[in-house]
Amino acid sequence: MEIHIETAIRVCPVEYNNGEILCVQSNNLNNTVQLSNSQVYPVNYALPINCCQNTLYSTVISPLVNFLLEGCDVSVVTIGQAGTGKTYTLFGPGFHFASSESEYGVIPRFIREVFTKTRQYRDRNFSVHITWSQICGENVQDLLGGGCGGSVECADILDVFQLLQLGMSNVAPKCAHTLFTLTLEQHWTVESTIHHRISTASFADLSGSEKLVMYNNGVIQTLPMDPGLQALQRCIMILSDPCLTNFNISQIPYSQSVLTTLLRDSFGGRAKTVVIVMQAQTEKNHFMESKYKTELEEVEEKLKDAESLKNITEDGSRKLMELQTSLKNSKKQLEKIKKYKKKEEKRKLNYENQIREGIMKLKSSKGSTNSTEKNKSNDDLKTVAILLNPGSTNPHENSTNISLSNEDLECLRHEIRNLRKTRDYLLEQKCKIDDKCHNKKLLNDIEERKLLQYEEAIEAIDLAIEYKNEIICGHRPVSERALERVEEQGDKMLMDRLMKLSETEMRVLLHKYFQKVCLSLNKLIIVA
Repeated sequence: MEIHIETAIRVCPVEYNNGEILCVQSNNLNNTVQLSNSQVYPVNYALPINCCQNTLYSTVISPLVNFLLEGCDVSVVTIGQAGTGKTYTLFGPGFHFASSESEYGVIPRFIREVFTKTRQYRDRNFSVHITWSQICGENVQDLLGGGCGGSVECADILDVFQLLQLGMSNVAPKCAHTLFTLTLEQHWTVESTIHHRISTASFADLSGSEKLVMYNNGVIQTLPMDPGLQALQRCIMILSDPCLTNFNISQIPYSQSVLTTLLRDSFGGRAKTVVIVMQAQTEKNHFMESKYKTELEEVEEKLKDAESLKNITEDGSRKLMELQTSLKNSKKQLEKIKKYKKKEEKRKLNYENQIREGIMKLKSSKGSTNSTEKNKSNDDLKTVAILLNPGSTNPHENSTNISLSNEDLECLRHEIRNLRKTRDYLLEQKCKIDDKCHNKKLLNDIEERKLLQYEEAIEAIDLAIEYKNEIICGHRPVSERALERVEEQGDKMLMDRLMKLSETEMRVLLHKYFQKVCLSLNKLIIVA
């Protein structure tokens, strides 16, 4: 089977840097290419390193114009790694960026020559149609946006150049193949016989041919990263088999991808194809680099694991020390609380014993005292019992009814609401200190003093609210009656002065009392 495929190689000149190896050397005298491993391969066109656009076109592409006019299909395919000049070879830098026509690519030059030569055949009618497609994976996109399935008829070269500008603005930046197709249709008459020819010229700009490096049983294998290029490689390998004949041409897997389907005429079809291989003159040693990179990543992972284990050990030791310290402090605080609880229980027992003794004395002296003194003593004992345990007795049993106006009642309710707001705020502050204590954090002296102050203040506010509620209910509190029975002259003078104090003065006096009580409790805790 005869396959009309020619190969040309264009080396992209770059500066030689450290870490890079000289991989390709082209010899344009005998049209050979020598690789870095000293292997030599023959090609149809070995272009010089400093080859310009004009030299490439006149040497490789220009003969294809005559084939197109004769009715043959022609194809140009550029293949190579990203950044080696594939798009520059076909299209140039673009019409807006080209400093002169000498930088124009293969396609603008090819189109210009086609239109120039068609004008030489005055006895023929020519029509030119342009299509330009972009292949992204298995999707085909029209870059021109024209009708008739993407085919646009062009009357002259200016129309084609405008379409080129439009297509260049729609091309994806990378990871896509483009296929530019020019269809030439001819009509002429010879001795009353109408002749008709249709021929196509396709220009394929393949995406970067970077390859994956795989190690299989110690053997290095490479495979293109793009699925379309992988399918194209399989087709080329089958076509290069010398045992292939026309009888088993159907075995070539053109249908494996959209790219191979569109390039079927270019590879193994009726088209005369020129494959321009774009290659950088130098490149890094990717095989050794990838190998060392894999080893380096493994070492870095091991170092990260070791560092994480070290951090876990250090954090565990530090947390263990913190827990041990917190446990010791909690035990000390628990011992202090137990001692304080024992003292309070002893004081409670003493008070209860004193009350029992007083009741026994009153019972024993029942016959020797008159009824007035007996009632007075009973009231005194009940008053003492109420002051020691306010919730144990019913205030209605030891109080007298009083009557208040609506304004006085509303004033008392307003005072109770204010007292409850103050109590809620103090309770919130007390809860914050309790939460800190529950979180195994020791309280300093200031926080302990504040905690005691909050407790005393809350208790005092509760008594005040209870006192005002009794007044609102129309009962006179027993504690007020007990204060009226104060008989000593000094106590009476003290009560008179206290009753004359303003609300602000009374708050200051209570605050100093709370501070004094808290200071006494702190001293007891320190002594304990």
